[in-house]
Amino acid sequence: MLFRKKQSKSKNIIVVKTKVGIAFEGEMKNLPLAEDIIIQKSIHFFDDPAPCHIHRSAVRVRLMAELEEDLGKQVWDRWQEYLDIEEIEIIEILSQD
Repeated sequence: MLFRKKQSKSKNIIVVKTKVGIAFEGEMKNLPLAEDIIIQKSIHFFDDPAPCHIHRSAVRVRLMAELEEDLGKQVWDRWQEYLDIEEIEIIEILSQD
């Protein structure tokens, strides 16, 4: 065959907990980023205070890369800053095969 189906990677599920309970559970790509951070970073990267879909996507990719780096180091400062979730207490990583 000319086309092969890509091997699916195991997906990590991120669980973000607050004092109230679970605020987010899902794939990292679906994390709720704060709108003000997206605008702030769009201005920083592109000098664009009203980002189009392309700039929003580019900002999101950059922010996700930073969060993923921090995830490996288990550093949570940017997670608290970037996510649209108040008072994060615990971030867990669940592996799904």
